Amino acid sequence: MIYSLDEEHCRGDMLEWCVERDAVDRFPGAHETASLEAKAKSDHRRIMRVTWPADAAPSHVEIKFKGAPARTLATRRKDGRPYVEEKIAHLAIGEVVEIAWTW
Repeated sequence: MIYSLDEEHCRGDMLEWCVERDAVDRFPGAHETASLEAKAKSDHRRIMRVTWPADAAPSHVEIKFKGAPARTLATRRKDGRPYVEEKIAHLAIGEVVEIAWTW
């Protein structure tokens, strides 16, 4: 993948990337997940956020790191929509973190 940036950046500069995907009728099961895999080394934290429709809040949400027990996340609301957000530091290349929820 090649990215063309509008300006030159220096080592240590933080860039903010936002990836949004529309998922209309894409989660038909009672248990669903969204995952993030580190493809490159980064000294900065990654932020993983999952936002649900205002009328479809999950009943239980947890985050899972490889080799560690799952940890429950509390949902919050912004603009009437439930969401969870987790700051992830030191994610090694190839490591996957997963947010799982039950409707």
